[in-house]
Amino acid sequence: MQINKTILVVEDDPQVRQLLCSFLRRLGYEARTASDGATALGLARTAAPDLVVLDVDLPDGSGFDLCRAIKSRPDLASLPISMAGVPGSPRGLGPGVQGSPPCAGHDCFWGVLGNRNTFGGVTNLGP
Repeated sequence: MQINKTILVVEDDPQVRQLLCSFLRRLGYEARTASDGATALGLARTAAPDLVVLDVDLPDGSGFDLCRAIKSRPDLASLPISMAGVPGSPRGLGPGVQGSPPCAGHDCFWGVLGNRNTFGGVTNLGP
């Protein structure tokens, strides 16, 4: 089943990126990829994704900073973002996730890679 929705996967680890894309494609989504924040910001502007799955820890900065950069642009402010990370990573999903996430007030939701519920909200994109 093909769904006419595009998800931008921003993940620097090639194996995790491939796994996420395979999973999303199996669900029927088109998956675009970026391995760093600069490329992701460009693709968010040109590829018109319906959702960004954003790693917390990127080689050129924090995924939180990229989230803020995306949300600060009027043309991208309504773009939903799923922050995803692996517990124990350098920037991890630590205390910021429990109380006031760095992207608080924006259309973001959280997922922990390896948790089967991480993409529960993805199905809400629907056709």
